[in-house]
Amino acid sequence: MNKFYPISLNLKDRLCIVIGGGSVAARRIHKLLESGAMVRIIAPDIVPTLQKLLESNSSLSWFQAKYRGKEDLTAAYLVFAATDDSYLNEQIALDAESLNIFSNIASNGILSDFIVPASFNQGDLQVSLSTSAKVPGLSKAISRDLEDLLGPEYSALIMLLDQVRSLVLNSPNKEDQLNKFSQITNNYQDILDKLYAGLSIDDIYKDLILQLGLEN
Repeated sequence: MNKFYPISLNLKDRLCIVIGGGSVAARRIHKLLESGAMVRIIAPDIVPTLQKLLESNSSLSWFQAKYRGKEDLTAAYLVFAATDDSYLNEQIALDAESLNIFSNIASNGILSDFIVPASFNQGDLQVSLSTSAKVPGLSKAISRDLEDLLGPEYSALIMLLDQVRSLVLNSPNKEDQLNKFSQITNNYQDILDKLYAGLSIDDIYKDLILQLGLEN
């Protein structure tokens, strides 16, 4: 089994091609659209959920046909093979490799150049995890548990620290302030405890500004 390298990609306006129109393809497509990708489906038929998405999302298109070969992958940034034909999925992987395009092959981590981890968002906090394609169902179960654990306070934490960091970066004593800010982020649990206790975001923000000696 490959040792995968964890990475987050900027797919804004990038063309991602999904071959297959079933439930697996639908899950991939939902995530891709949420990431701002331009998505093209290649499949003779698609499930009703994808039909609805086509009607409401201009970033999604459908080429209603069977996969023909390399010419269908032209200009793709990423390729997802999500058909129920293992031989076809393997051929798609080979075609994508010959074009130097990364591909993800449903239910076959060995053939995939990359895997899609289980993930969830809490505001700007994005958590992704995998079992290196060995037990995908376990990844989903752990992800659900973590989503329950990491509540909206984490989103507020990021918002607060982002605002403070912007001030720090514009401070005349930036280097010294960055060291102090690093100590605050390393001890983020203190801020979380205040959020859990019901303190207002404004009050916590003012306290952070005082700790750093910054003017609001």
